[in-house]
Amino acid sequence: MALRQKLARLADPLDSFVADRPEAFGGIYYDQGKGSLVANIETTVSTSKEDLAEAMALAPEGLEVNSVPVAHTMSELQAAEDRLVNATEELALRMVGIDTRNNGLVATVAPGSDATAPGLLVDVPVQVTMGDGPQLTSC
Repeated sequence: MALRQKLARLADPLDSFVADRPEAFGGIYYDQGKGSLVANIETTVSTSKEDLAEAMALAPEGLEVNSVPVAHTMSELQAAEDRLVNATEELALRMVGIDTRNNGLVATVAPGSDATAPGLLVDVPVQVTMGDGPQLTSC
């Protein structure tokens, strides 16, 4: 556990590099399913070989890094998210966000709403659920 936390901290420059190039990358996400921390850099047709090489070079020693090809850049996902947010009332949206791992969006619409509407408004995949969305809680 301590090694995973250390690697995550040491990977901050890698995270920043990918985040600073939303027009080239689809994002970055981490897995721990094999028992060790694995970084997955989402590459697109817009990712240059130089950007990918520089990103890989930023990975700390001991961190496995994979290049995962995806269809949409983070810029495309952010623009699609903005478009849905701007249509919140019209679509009865309760929540919308970017799902980096699946290279798309997630949205929650009010019960009884058209669950297909968010996906028709944007050109990226949208996983839609019905419900009330995030709720305030207290501890």
